[in-house]
Amino acid sequence: MGKKPLKGSQGFSYVLKKRSSQTIISNEQAVFGESDSVLQPGEFRVNTIVFNQQKKDYPKLWSFPRYPVKGINLTDYDLELVVTTQSIKSNDRETVLPEGSIALIDENLKKLEKEITELKKEKISLDDLELT
Repeated sequence: MGKKPLKGSQGFSYVLKKRSSQTIISNEQAVFGESDSVLQPGEFRVNTIVFNQQKKDYPKLWSFPRYPVKGINLTDYDLELVVTTQSIKSNDRETVLPEGSIALIDENLKKLEKEITELKKEKISLDDLELT
């Protein structure tokens, strides 16, 4: 959510998993908008996730009187939905976000911070450099 309009397209990843086994049931990507489309503050994107479910695995989902099913608590059905922003294109510049978890990104940042700290400790002068 921002305070300024977002001009351009946005790409998202939707991964629906079975919580108990972490089995991926559905893995979809969607891109919203064109280079000239504008998403105003307070507006939102809506996507429908279609997945094939078997009655023996998800008997509660088969008891709903009509589809699409809206406003359900996925944990009641042993489901988990992971939505990730993949890219944002604005002002003819595309920002592609890395795949992976926050924990992986944090781990990489810690490694880089450690490397910077070690480099700052090194004392080197021009005399140490060998010119060829």
